[in-house]
Amino acid sequence: MTISRHGGPSLRARHWLAAEHRAEATVLAWKIRDVTSDGDALDEGESDDQCHARDARAVGDRGALRTAMRCQDAAPVVLAGELRHVWPEKSKVQLVVADEILGGPYRPELKAELRRQLIEARVELILGSPLRQAPPTQPGELETFTVTTEAGTEVTSDIWFRCYGVVPNSDYLGDALVPARRSDGFIEVGPTLQVAGQTTVFAIGDISTADSKMAGFAGHQATIVADNINALAQGRSELAHYKPWGVAIAVPIGPNGGAGQFPGEDEIAGRETIAERKGREMGVEQLWERFGLAAPEAA
Repeated sequence: MTISRHGGPSLRARHWLAAEHRAEATVLAWKIRDVTSDGDALDEGESDDQCHARDARAVGDRGALRTAMRCQDAAPVVLAGELRHVWPEKSKVQLVVADEILGGPYRPELKAELRRQLIEARVELILGSPLRQAPPTQPGELETFTVTTEAGTEVTSDIWFRCYGVVPNSDYLGDALVPARRSDGFIEVGPTLQVAGQTTVFAIGDISTADSKMAGFAGHQATIVADNINALAQGRSELAHYKPWGVAIAVPIGPNGGAGQFPGEDEIAGRETIAERKGREMGVEQLWERFGLAAPEAA
């Protein structure tokens, strides 16, 4: 039996922004209207967070540095919050977004709360105008450049973070599985998370069509698949079905801020809830417990 899963382990940018790497930085984060028109994509097998962590190390290695992210969704909000937390007096953060703080089918009050907290954290917001062109340098390359928004605002930076253009790494599939691969790279699955046309091949997480790309969803899908594999191994034909959870997101702004929304909850989740569920340890403690390991002592 085969389980196909896309994406690597989630790394936290804060781990790379260690105390010895204090630096003065201007951080410019933006979103362009068409995030895939230039054909860019992450390195094969590299997650958004891995990209953040790799490039964040370069930020810490320079003294005075203006940095930029080219990204979408929650990524610029999270990284802007991290940088403000690590360098509260030495960083100037500008968040340049084409349309709104958080794209997608999320509540207006959630977007408003994230915007309020970013302003509270002294993040300068420049909204409503995408970039005219992509940066002339490679992501992670230390070289000053200037780009312009469609409204005419110039954005100058020394380095930019690529946090967009993620596509499923599914072009490795053999002939038997290719029919289940959609034109956008996602793999069609049924309610039991079996790949379309297959009985012993499952797909979960970012690569599948089961649900939105969320780590919590993928974890629940993994439990369903494990149960279904056991059922097949025991000769049982009735398999468990995965039920999509609906719209959900948790967006930390530093370890003690952020907001989110969860299915079945009438109100958006505030900063304390997000800090407890995600912001302070990003779910790492749950993983230590799941694998029966002792959490390392804080340095």
